[in-house]
Amino acid sequence: MQPKTDLIKVESLCEGSSTVYIHTQDLWLRGVCSAIRGLSLEGIEEFIVQRKGKLFSLNDRVDTLRPIQDVDIKTLVKNDNVGFINEARPYQVEAYAVLAKEVTSALGHVPDTHIFTLISQAIYIGIARGYGELLSEGYIERFPLLVGTYVQEESIDITSEISRVRDSTGGILEFVTEEEIRTAISYPGIEAAGDFTGIAWLLQERNRIKKKKKVNYLTGDIIISNHIWTPIEKVSPLIKREGKTY
Repeated sequence: MQPKTDLIKVESLCEGSSTVYIHTQDLWLRGVCSAIRGLSLEGIEEFIVQRKGKLFSLNDRVDTLRPIQDVDIKTLVKNDNVGFINEARPYQVEAYAVLAKEVTSALGHVPDTHIFTLISQAIYIGIARGYGELLSEGYIERFPLLVGTYVQEESIDITSEISRVRDSTGGILEFVTEEEIRTAISYPGIEAAGDFTGIAWLLQERNRIKKKKKVNYLTGDIIISNHIWTPIEKVSPLIKREGKTY
């Protein structure tokens, strides 16, 4: 296993024997690039990417994203010549499974806790699969605690598959509101991009929260996988430059 991502120690979130690391890749970008690569191998040349409720069209031979409006998503999905990049695609699950293996390789051992923002429910399924494969292959001897976080005012629907994966792995789902983030005592001494502020609040409050969860909640080596809102315009050139390696 060769790591494709670096781990950065976040001193301000370390506490007691806990060591906190954040890795330097946007979860959303990883999933989108993986889906586009997989679909292109199927012969798809046009892709629809959804971002913040808006749709963008990307042609595999053009380095630009074109905003599209007044299009029925159901019609797009039924078009065999168009690849709609959504969380149900297996390629995104595969990308996040590889992420779990990269993190383990970069750390040198399995982390105690892996926290990740759930901008796509494929993230929880994929990361769980990655650690499961490592466990079955004998690379690790235990499963880390998986913590999926939603940072928003309103709760979202949790699919039955997510619930099943969470229950089978002993994982946890956390809902962090904007109000909780605003009332946090302090923020880490690094750029709090994307949903990282929500995870930072969770770690700052872990001594209080773990009384309601698990005794060893959020202890040991903790990995944070973040969604940093990579600009939509960077998707196409990144895919071209990286040779679609995601």
